[in-house]
Amino acid sequence: MRRVAGVMLIVATTAGAAPEGIGSWLLECDAAACALRHKDRLFSGAGVSADMEVRAAGKALVPVVTLRGLPDQMLLASSMAGKAEASVQFPGAARVDLACAIGDGGYVCAPPDEAVAALAAALPKARSVAVRVAVSVSGTNVQPARERVLDLAGTPEALARLRAAGAPSAAPGGWIALLDRGMKAAGYKNGAADLAGLVARYLGR
Repeated sequence: MRRVAGVMLIVATTAGAAPEGIGSWLLECDAAACALRHKDRLFSGAGVSADMEVRAAGKALVPVVTLRGLPDQMLLASSMAGKAEASVQFPGAARVDLACAIGDGGYVCAPPDEAVAALAAALPKARSVAVRVAVSVSGTNVQPARERVLDLAGTPEALARLRAAGAPSAAPGGWIALLDRGMKAAGYKNGAADLAGLVARYLGR
């Protein structure tokens, strides 16, 4: 009984805890999961925000860009009538385009499989990263296009803490995951991220 009470106390404390600062990073955990994001938002306005986060691609921890704040119906519409593009670039390395798909209540832009190893190796050592994100959503006035350089500090410790806590996956979840796997099996390299272009080509016939 005491053990159960202790677990409940830990869960309650974690769920209400404020984000913990680790260098340039913020680690925030609730009863379900933990998230690690850069302390400086890429942009925020009209209820929509974009962040650089760290997620798991297999066993590797990689940078991703997340866009949140759009209603579900708008996300689905934007996947067909708009687009989300993002990229990251570490100093001295080539720019890596991220593949964007709907997930976790917004767009999640993650590196393609062939870029995972290089980004995972560069992230702990880098002192900065250039992030570009451009979003166009048909029928709304939310059309930000931003590029900025984020300073990085305390990254190895932040990554270790995230790994110990359990990093969220960079892959889409729920029905989007099924769609993603189905499209990849059908030959679409980026899976659900290719949906917008596929629909656009179909409507253009």
